[in-house]
Amino acid sequence: MSQTLRRRAAMVVLGGGLLAVGCARSPEAEVARHLARGDSYVAQTQYQEAIIEFRNVLRIDQGNAQALRQLGLAYYQLGEFAQGYPYLLKARDLRPDDVEVRLDLGTIELGAGKSEEARRDVGAVLNRDPVNLRALTLLAALASTPEEVNEAITRLEAARAALGSRVEVELALGPLFLRKQDVPRAGRAFTRAVELDPKSVEAHSALGNFFVGAGNMAQAEREFKAASDLAPIDSPVRMKLADFYVYQGKPAEARRILTEVTRQALEHLPACAGWPNSPSTTAATTSPSRSCE
Repeated sequence: MSQTLRRRAAMVVLGGGLLAVGCARSPEAEVARHLARGDSYVAQTQYQEAIIEFRNVLRIDQGNAQALRQLGLAYYQLGEFAQGYPYLLKARDLRPDDVEVRLDLGTIELGAGKSEEARRDVGAVLNRDPVNLRALTLLAALASTPEEVNEAITRLEAARAALGSRVEVELALGPLFLRKQDVPRAGRAFTRAVELDPKSVEAHSALGNFFVGAGNMAQAEREFKAASDLAPIDSPVRMKLADFYVYQGKPAEARRILTEVTRQALEHLPACAGWPNSPSTTAATTSPSRSCE
């Protein structure tokens, strides 16, 4: 092969290589790469890492609907509602039929006192899916007037007829019946919730609160204890039992609960953080590979 032909061949190979590198680093390819990474992190509940990837997408494509959606949802999962809210609003404008975005927005708006905005988002979901349990639960929480309370009850009872008895339905109906001062029906709803799921922390707590309101402290204590036994170590539900004992004038019982919660939390820390086991926690952390639950 002549020197000229070899030079031309080399230029063709080099040009092809540069073209391949250029394509691999095109904006579209970068967006796809960051989106895939972000979605993978979300699947593993690694939301902070996911946020970085979706932000990288928006640096390239500010109006990318998927990145806006996923970024808002990731912030929501972390409880960082103020940061997530603007992204969820943009995602809703781009995809108004996205149920998860609408419901996350409704939840944030409910907590922020934006009732009208929350009703619009919840209503949009219920127009498409009248028995969406999360939307119905939000609707019940938003009900303030007698008419709204009655509407929420009617919708929830229709969902119960369509889906069968569900814990979510009973826990939403209980407070609505209390607002109507229908104590017997409220009690039946809360009791039914516990019967449907005896391991539901929320159901036991709600029934405990009902018994406090009814003045039945023995039953309330039983339900709060059940909720505390089922709750994770760091759950506020366990502190609620201590508060109940303080309210009942039983400081010794409250101290016992607080001491137990503190002891279990300290036993749990070494395994979570990967610290060496201390003498006081050896029995609870015999395996160095124990995971935090």
